Amino acid sequence: MIDIKCKYTDRRIKRKIRGLRRVFEECDRERRPGQRRFAHRDYLEAVYAFFSEIGAGVLGTEVAKRLTEIYHVPGQENAGLIRAIIDASASNLDPKMASRWTRALKFIWRERQHWTDWRAFVDSNDGIAGCAQAIAKARKDSRADAAQRANRDIIAAKEMAGMRKRLMLTATGSSALAKWPLTFPTGNRLTPTK
Repeated sequence: MIDIKCKYTDRRIKRKIRGLRRVFEECDRERRPGQRRFAHRDYLEAVYAFFSEIGAGVLGTEVAKRLTEIYHVPGQENAGLIRAIIDASASNLDPKMASRWTRALKFIWRERQHWTDWRAFVDSNDGIAGCAQAIAKARKDSRADAAQRANRDIIAAKEMAGMRKRLMLTATGSSALAKWPLTFPTGNRLTPTK
């Protein structure tokens, strides 16, 4: 078990969150036309850097719990480290926006083996909104694939049940009927077919 106190003390966590708050406030003050839309990329890149420093394992879960305790963030059960960081560092943020940013950063984390430049990867996926949409689409496709596999399993089980039923019916009939079903369609050996 990793001891959280050895690497991420409350003091260190507070210092990191203070830095993220400064970046968020700076980005939030952006008012230039055309720049406001992309203003929060610096903030999200800093959040991603902090998240990747910690990781998504046991340590990440412990740090997320500490964040919710320190900053009294109304955290959902198992919300995750990314959402805890965003909730603790971004003041007065719409919950839908926080959710979108969380999904986008999860997608970027999931695809981290496929990119070397954070901004170029985000731009190639149509920005933060495109990254959030991509992970939502991947989850939807995954659920659809799982449902399709389940349907195939149900169909296969029904076919197996039908085959068992036919085998049971043939097994309960006479041995001649099982060997030559077309010769004796009625099941009576004495009545020839017409």
